[in-house]
Amino acid sequence: MDLLLRALGIQIRGEIEEKPGIPPSQDYLASADQEGVGRRHQGRVVDTIYPTKDGQFIADKTGAKIVSSPIDVGGAQGTDDYFSLINTLLDRTLGAAK
Repeated sequence: MDLLLRALGIQIRGEIEEKPGIPPSQDYLASADQEGVGRRHQGRVVDTIYPTKDGQFIADKTGAKIVSSPIDVGGAQGTDDYFSLINTLLDRTLGAAK
């Protein structure tokens, strides 16, 4: 997903998890929340395999929208092949930017 976002010219400002695969601590979420105050955020990307509660917590504080992104073919309805997966990612990502 990072490559797609960069190709679209979308800046990645941080990660919800401190370390990949390890849920964030409350302290980390609080610091990520404070980091986002005063910045313009349009979206928070959350892979469909993870719960959205942590991303939603930060999105609520920063005014961003949650973008649920499937990480593999078949990871969401309508992503039966690679091309439909990319179309779904583009639709959801660009939809949050509106």
